Amino acid sequence: MFCIGAPIFNYDNQVIGAVSISMSTSQAKETNVEKYANYVMDCTKKISRLLGFKNK
Repeated sequence: MFCIGAPIFNYDNQVIGAVSISMSTSQAKETNVEKYANYVMDCTKKISRLLGFKNK
């Protein structure tokens, strides 16, 4: 198994959760890993902004 994760922040800059995806190692080719990592990070950035996080 292979997993990619990123934290979710609240308005107080505290980690309050995370988003992750898992896949089989055979699917974890370099191109897939980069693509899925970007999806996960985009998702957590959007959720964090909705919770009031302001990236400094």
